[in-house]
Amino acid sequence: MGTSANRVAALVFGVIYILYGIFGFFYEVYGGFFSDYAHAGVLIGMFAVNPFSSLVHLVIGAVLFLCGLAGKRAARGANATAGVIYLVVGVVGLFVVHASINVLALNGWDNALHLVSGVILAFLGFRVERPPRPAVA
Repeated sequence: MGTSANRVAALVFGVIYILYGIFGFFYEVYGGFFSDYAHAGVLIGMFAVNPFSSLVHLVIGAVLFLCGLAGKRAARGANATAGVIYLVVGVVGLFVVHASINVLALNGWDNALHLVSGVILAFLGFRVERPPRPAVA
């Protein structure tokens, strides 16, 4: 099983999001499991966290990490899927920051992180190391 850009990215992003999820549980939250950003804890002075967002980041990080260990094909699929999810969350987050529906405690820094992660992961998953197309006669 060789090294590939998709495997490395899945492992690196997996570790980052696992750590984000773990550390997110150590911050005091005032609004409960689904608290909005105004009542959430703040990770490293930037990212709003609540238990739900920490759990989601932990799960996505674990999936990315495990797929990175599994091989190129699994890593590529996980990167593409996580990339699309993070792009959607990043765009939706721009509109729900001050809304009561903001159960992930999204703030501007979270949106930026999700958009950047989404672009990188989606690009790698959809454009890098694609299987060769069969020749057309």
